[in-house]
Amino acid sequence: MVNSLFNERFLKVAILSRKKLSGEHGFTLMEIVVMIILLGVTVPSIFALYSQLSVISTKSKIFDQMSAYGEQKMEQVLAIKDKQWNWYKKLNQFTEDVDLPDSYHRTVTVKTIHNWGNAGLTAWEIVVNVTHPRVASPYSLVVRLTKYHE
Repeated sequence: MVNSLFNERFLKVAILSRKKLSGEHGFTLMEIVVMIILLGVTVPSIFALYSQLSVISTKSKIFDQMSAYGEQKMEQVLAIKDKQWNWYKKLNQFTEDVDLPDSYHRTVTVKTIHNWGNAGLTAWEIVVNVTHPRVASPYSLVVRLTKYHE
């Protein structure tokens, strides 16, 4: 066993030194085949990963813009409550169904709810939906506002 290990090691050293001494340069056929196999496996995997990351990045940007459009409109709705004492009479002005730039679409609905909750209050439900063709579900914001006194 020791003799065979010595022979294998001696043979490897002899082949390497023969290559260096004879001035041979380059790769063997086996090294080239292994390199082609490795490239054939890794390069398509890298391209697939890059493609998937690009899709995820695009959807993330779309979702960020959807949330910005929705929050912008909801802030306008909530601002009127802080500024005017008769805000509940003016909520219907926010009802809209509009197309926004870059294929976004926003729908705002205002619904009056009578006898809401255990106290039987009148409430106004404002729903803001923003959609885009590349995203399956809409971005939705819902708020219910009540007045506690007449």
